[in-house]
Amino acid sequence: MGKPSVPMVVNPAGALSVGFKLGRRSSELLLTNLTGEILFERRIAYDMAIPDRVFGFMKEAFEAAVAEIGPAQAERLCGIGIAAPFEIWKWAVSGGNADDQFMTWKDTVFEERVAEFSDLPVFMVNDATSACWAEYVYGRGKEFRDFAYFFVSTFIGGGIVLNHSVYEGASGNAGALGSLRVGDKDGRTRQLVDVASIHLLETKLSAAGIDPRALWVQPQDWSAFEPLVAEWIEEIASEIARAALSACAVIDFEAVVIDGAFPQTIRSRLVEQVRACMATEDSRGLILPRLEAGGSAGTPAPSGRLARRSSASIF
Repeated sequence: MGKPSVPMVVNPAGALSVGFKLGRRSSELLLTNLTGEILFERRIAYDMAIPDRVFGFMKEAFEAAVAEIGPAQAERLCGIGIAAPFEIWKWAVSGGNADDQFMTWKDTVFEERVAEFSDLPVFMVNDATSACWAEYVYGRGKEFRDFAYFFVSTFIGGGIVLNHSVYEGASGNAGALGSLRVGDKDGRTRQLVDVASIHLLETKLSAAGIDPRALWVQPQDWSAFEPLVAEWIEEIASEIARAALSACAVIDFEAVVIDGAFPQTIRSRLVEQVRACMATEDSRGLILPRLEAGGSAGTPAPSGRLARRSSASIF
């Protein structure tokens, strides 16, 4: 019979880590334990991501986090994970940014800037891949063996899960779904990021005399922006449906999961619209995947606080 088994559990305080998200409209720093419980969080919003501003906030928030947990727990910090888009300076092409300070991202080395205030090891990951990891760990990822993941924010990106594992690719950029080619309403071929992002809704609001920054006020409530939101959902849903089918033509995905930096009501409406559009597209030779809403945003952590993805409002 052998000896009785000894129950074992992970000690939540056995190790701590810092997660930092660099986004187009905001940045966030979180400090979590081994079970994903958030021990500290701080956020900054801005109109443009300037390196000095971003790293100044990161330094301030990191030092505040260390002070809050105390020196004993600080000894258990094992590293800093940074979720950031690759080649950030190319936002200037898609978003109209031309500020010289913004373009200094091209010469910025994250590890060097972090080393100015911390000697912890730094781990870099593509922001969209980070969101995919969050969906896999905290959301609905365990439900599907293989799935394509679309995350809609200021821009759109994604990731892929193969055989119950997030696949990052040789350069960490696998699942760059925002770069898929789709046809716009005028019949031109463009990248998905140009025709299916919140940036398009920002443009609509600006044209209507509405400050688009209101989209990012926390907690988010977009009810005041109708009917422009409904119009935007209808426009981008058809493009995402085409991109999803294109992805499934390469890999026989069991599911396509959609999430984004918007209220859950908007996510539900978008998923339903994409599902309707997908049913009308030419899918010869394909087995249609399940189309599902993501579930990593708002997942309760053991403490009851929200264990959100490190790139909750990416791009």
